[in-house]
Amino acid sequence: MAVAWPLLVVWGGIQVAKSLQVYEKAQVMVLDKEACVALQLPFDDGCRVEGRLEANLDHSWWLQPNGTGSVFIRLPPGAFPFSYSPDDYRITGGKPAVIALVGVTVVLALFGPFFSWRGRKMSAPAK
Repeated sequence: MAVAWPLLVVWGGIQVAKSLQVYEKAQVMVLDKEACVALQLPFDDGCRVEGRLEANLDHSWWLQPNGTGSVFIRLPPGAFPFSYSPDDYRITGGKPAVIALVGVTVVLALFGPFFSWRGRKMSAPAK
């Protein structure tokens, strides 16, 4: 538990951090013909859509095309190449969310070794 728990917590923290990614102006290659037709874009093995891209915890993405209001396209994991400007990248919640995520991850990661150490200390014979 002293090793497995911290690794599991760090893995979970990385997954949550990935799901907080947002690209405000990304250009995405959409391979779903129905989505391209619904957006009235020509489909030739895909269509190029510009819009806001948000990551999800299940490694999929939501794409909100520019000028479509509340229309979202769900992109499956690994289903796209996309381009963006580094200025358009951000984390949902900004620096406070990143600091909170790192803090919670560190505290939770230390629980396993602490309780493992405490258990060994309590079960050790008294001298």
